[in-house]
Amino acid sequence: MRLLTLLSVLLLLGCEMPMAEIRELPEPPTLEVPVMIKATVDEEWVSLKPHKGFSIYVGVTKEFSVSSGIKKPLGLQVSGGDGISVVQSSPGIYEVSSQIVGLGYIQLDYDSINTINYPVMVHPVPAPIAVLGEWGNQGILKRENITLPLWVSLQPVPGLEKDHCEILSFSMERISRIGLREISGFNSSTPKNRLVEKIKSLEANDLLLFDGIRARCKGDVRVRLLNPMVFTIK
Repeated sequence: MRLLTLLSVLLLLGCEMPMAEIRELPEPPTLEVPVMIKATVDEEWVSLKPHKGFSIYVGVTKEFSVSSGIKKPLGLQVSGGDGISVVQSSPGIYEVSSQIVGLGYIQLDYDSINTINYPVMVHPVPAPIAVLGEWGNQGILKRENITLPLWVSLQPVPGLEKDHCEILSFSMERISRIGLREISGFNSSTPKNRLVEKIKSLEANDLLLFDGIRARCKGDVRVRLLNPMVFTIK
C-alpha cells in the first residue's frame, strides 16, 4: 500500500521511473524436431553480452535443460530458481528442451536496465519407451527364436541421437505357472549373454516381467523409471 502511494506521488510530481526496454525479436532460425527446439545465438547477440551473459527461461518451470549445439563447455548456473544463466556464452545453437509445453524465451541483459526477449516455443520431451530387442514391450517370446544380441534398449525417437537416452539397470522376474517367483537384476556391466541364458532356461507358459527399468537422458536431473514390459514364454 505504501509503495502504491509513493508511486502515485512521484507520478503527480512528474517524476519518470526508469523502465527496462524490452524488444521483441523475430522468430529465430530453428531446426524443429518433435521434442525440442534449437535457437541460434549469433555474433550480434554475443557482442551485446556484458559479464552477465544471457538467461533462458521456460515459463516458470524448472523441468528443462540447456545444452550447446557447438559441443563446447558452458558455465551454467541456476538464475533465480526458474532459469539457467549462460555465463560464458559464444555464438552457436542452443537446445532448449522441456517436459512441459509452453512459450519460453531467451532473455539477454546487455546492461543494468535494458533487456531483449527472444521467444522460443518449447515442445515436450516424450518419455522413452523400453523394448526387448526386436520383440517390443509385450507379447509372446519363443525360446527357440531367441538369439544374441538381446538386451533391454530404448525405442528410437525421430530427430534424436541414438545415445540421447541410455538404460542404466532393470530387473527380470519369472512367474511360473504355479506362482513361483524368481528375480534377477541386470545393469550396464552385466554380461549380455546372461539375459539370453536366463530366458532360455524358463519353461513354457512362464510369465516374464521386466520392471524397475531405470534410464537417463541427456539433460536429466533425475533418473527416469520407465514402464514395465510383460511377455509369455512359449
